[in-house]
Amino acid sequence: MNTDILVPVSFFILIGVVVKFVLDRQVQKRRLWHETLQLALQKDYPLSEKSWQKFLQTVDPQRSDLRKGVLFMVLAAGLVLIGLLKPFQDGQGNRAILVLAIIPFMVALVYLAFWRFWYPSQE
Repeated sequence: MNTDILVPVSFFILIGVVVKFVLDRQVQKRRLWHETLQLALQKDYPLSEKSWQKFLQTVDPQRSDLRKGVLFMVLAAGLVLIGLLKPFQDGQGNRAILVLAIIPFMVALVYLAFWRFWYPSQE
């Protein structure tokens, strides 16, 4: 197989595997919490306030949106830095990286907008 094809394809396969791993880990963590709470409620085991707070923090979508927004913003900034600092043989390579940075930047803006405007103020 030609290495000109193998390297980009393997890179995108790696990205897919990492995303699948992260999503599977989140599902596993939520399933474990759900099973623990279900078992505690079935056996009439009183849950402490600390346990409830920890559970609510793990499923808090507002906090999750902020984290994802910051993560995508950092990814976009990293791509911009690579596009500006890494000299490619032609100018089109730098421009392509900068254009590619728009995608995580827009996703970050959506997550940060959800974090800021979607949830009611708790003041």
